Amino acid sequence: NRTLKSSAVIGAALVIFAGTVASFARIAPMLLAEPIEQTPMTAAETSPAQSEPNTGAITSQPEQGSNTSINPSPKPLPSYVLIQDDEDTLKAWVGKNFRELELFQYMPVWPKGLDKGRHYVIFFSRTCEHCEAMFNRDLIHPQDAPVHAVEIPDDLNVLTSAGAWKMPDNPCEILALPLGTRWIITPPLALTIEDGVVICATPHDYRKCLGLPPLPENEP
Repeated sequence: NRTLKSSAVIGAALVIFAGTVASFARIAPMLLAEPIEQTPMTAAETSPAQSEPNTGAITSQPEQGSNTSINPSPKPLPSYVLIQDDEDTLKAWVGKNFRELELFQYMPVWPKGLDKGRHYVIFFSRTCEHCEAMFNRDLIHPQDAPVHAVEIPDDLNVLTSAGAWKMPDNPCEILALPLGTRWIITPPLALTIEDGVVICATPHDYRKCLGLPPLPENEP
């Protein structure tokens, strides 16, 4: 009896195996004949996720920081600003970066490009006859380096007074000292700045810093 039961079990297993083989034989040609369609994967799905390392570097600069002509922290204006124009005071300016000078520290906007190359910066007044002659005779022509002309306000809250001379067409960059204080400066005050450093500072005789020949004695 035990032998008969074993034979029956083996026979049943063989029948099941044979049925499985037959079923696979029927579907195998169909699998080979009809390829399975694959949905293409996007680059995001095929590429492994990567996190950007935090290097601490600033990838974008604020507008103000990208413009070196803007003073990031102008010095508060006192009731008046007195700029001594004696020889010893101006001689002490030579060799200093323009940002170290009190006059520039009050300015919210500096002349452009002072950190690169040679530049001439001239502080002038529209009520100064020597300044008018300077523009009409010399500054209407391009010089051997950029000229930045900074107007000295006529009064506490007045930049240009009604009786000012007319500004001629010129190739200079025109700026102005801020209102809100009384500027005590004898114009014209001329500086030569090279790579951000003052190499010449002179009152009245602007031609010295611009490298121009002296004027005849009878000319203003």
